[in-house]
Amino acid sequence: MAESPTTARQMLRSGPFSGLRDNIRALGQYAADPAANGGSGIPEKDATQLVSNFFRALENYDLTLYNVVRTAKQQKKKGDDEAKADLDAAAALDQQAAAQQLQAAVQQLDKLIATVPRDVLDKSRQVLERVHSKQAAAAASSAV
Repeated sequence: MAESPTTARQMLRSGPFSGLRDNIRALGQYAADPAANGGSGIPEKDATQLVSNFFRALENYDLTLYNVVRTAKQQKKKGDDEAKADLDAAAALDQQAAAQQLQAAVQQLDKLIATVPRDVLDKSRQVLERVHSKQAAAAASSAV
């Protein structure tokens, strides 16, 4: 988890996670596509349920973070700065409960990823590894 609930919420909406929701929907659609068309071939109802379960778990985590941030801001006295509100929110966050909610979202994501055929998942990992190695090489050459 991030240092503060505010940062964690921002991370869910930007950077590497900015396309998460669209990618999860696409993965759900892929899961429901017939195997003959390259999809997983699970019933659409089941694929939709997997996607809904993931979003529900992620929204529960996000809502926990939101409530802590909102409460800290409401309790903030006049003259306190935003950094103080973030510290108050971080102190008020039940780390164990938030970690369990985040873990629940990861478990739901794992269930959805489990619908992807092994060969497709392996090819996807290879592409991801190539992208990461190219990014690392570019970063190394720009550092010189």
